[in-house]
Amino acid sequence: MKPRSDAVLLNLPADQQSLLAEWLLGGLSYQQAQTRAGREFGVHASLPVFSNFYRVVCLPILQARRADLLIAAKSFHPESGPQAGALARSTWELLQQKIFELALESEPRVADLKALCPLVLRARQVQLREQELECQRQKLAQQEAELKHRQEARHQPMREKLTQKELEIIVANVDAILGIN
Repeated sequence: MKPRSDAVLLNLPADQQSLLAEWLLGGLSYQQAQTRAGREFGVHASLPVFSNFYRVVCLPILQARRADLLIAAKSFHPESGPQAGALARSTWELLQQKIFELALESEPRVADLKALCPLVLRARQVQLREQELECQRQKLAQQEAELKHRQEARHQPMREKLTQKELEIIVANVDAILGIN
């Protein structure tokens, strides 16, 4: 269904709608966006039209971003990996609670969303470091097993006598070295 003719902002081309949505989601006020849209797009719309645009275009984008953030936070939870993480369980629960609270807000503060980014990045770094350590542990265990196998092989009892075939090979090699036919 096509937007009404008085929905000036909803009739903008997709690239301009996307840019306007990013301005608004980035923290630009309706008044600032109104001025900027007039200057850059040549459109003039009332503040209620901007409010409607935010409801129709920006809120679904914001909700999708929040859902992605919730999925990301849950993927970093210590129980989701093979080992508990270096961060305490309570820290993870607080991070998830904060993300959940932001997801419920109709207009969360951009500063709050930005504050979560370093936490999520740090959590990912911790998870990657734990994976590196696990790989190193496995490599060390493999090296220890190989060393143990070599040591056991070295301590195998020697046979007291050579077989006739082995003796003939040794004599042939000595004769070849000495040049005796």
